[in-house]
Amino acid sequence: CGNFTYCFTEIDVIDNQPPTPVCDRNSIVAIGNEGTAYAGVLTFDDGSHDNCGLVCMKVRRMDDLVDWRSLPCNNEIRFTCDDIGPNKTIMVELGVWDKAGLFNSCMVLAKVQDNIFPVLNVPKDVTANCNEDFTSLTRFGLATATDNCYVRIDSSRLDELNECGVGTITRTFTARDTFGNVVIRTQVINVLNSNPVVFNDIQWPGTATITNKCITGEIKPEDLPTGQQRPSLKPSANNKCKNVVYSYEDLKFKFSDGVCMKILRKWTAIDWCQANPFFPGQGIFTNTQLIMINNTIAPTITFGCLPAHLKIDQEGQCSA
Repeated sequence: CGNFTYCFTEIDVIDNQPPTPVCDRNSIVAIGNEGTAYAGVLTFDDGSHDNCGLVCMKVRRMDDLVDWRSLPCNNEIRFTCDDIGPNKTIMVELGVWDKAGLFNSCMVLAKVQDNIFPVLNVPKDVTANCNEDFTSLTRFGLATATDNCYVRIDSSRLDELNECGVGTITRTFTARDTFGNVVIRTQVINVLNSNPVVFNDIQWPGTATITNKCITGEIKPEDLPTGQQRPSLKPSANNKCKNVVYSYEDLKFKFSDGVCMKILRKWTAIDWCQANPFFPGQGIFTNTQLIMINNTIAPTITFGCLPAHLKIDQEGQCSA
């Protein structure tokens, strides 16, 4: 007959299944040039999902808990250089919400890295005189360094100087930031002898005269008057970078020029800091000293002489 009747009912569709958060096992956050980094939900999410779809994801640091309600969806969290450390990690919580308002979260460990190396500026290479004092090298300049995080500068030195104080001093500067990024640069100080010994730097002994000297052997420098014994460097000639040795040879003349003996003593001074077998005569200086020796004291007979007045009587016949 075609008769029909309608009835009505209400069906409530309910989602009782909370979302499934999926976190990265570990996340890496890199600090930027300003010493900070911001990481959002995508940095820590690894495929969170829900049967009806997600409507919001948020992240927060576990060491600085804030109420979820104060955070917007898809927010970012801030990391700084203070979060860097050899074994330091930051626990981050990722929270997810579905359309039904159901919530779930997971945890992820964030490792903060600094991949920006320090910028190290060191003094230029310089040249110095070996007479200078190298106890402290600060007058040759200081190193500076900049970095997006904290940086420390360490320095060391390597002295490669010979016995004359000539050579090089190498200063090594090491800039190391919080993450352990290292930059090493050096400065070389070339140490030269810009004031080598010359002839006039030597105080040569002058002419020496000895009277009443018994010549029984060699006349040593110690036998001569003070100041005329041997050569020496003048006080004005700094001898820090010098190694001067002296030797002499004697040429003797007896009964010459009214004296018992005349000696021409040829002094040779060698500065071993200059002497070079490939350059004969370099660093070698000579000068001749005149030594006059005389004796004005006559000998005294102490035995074997006859008395001063001796009378001899004639015996026998004397004839011319």
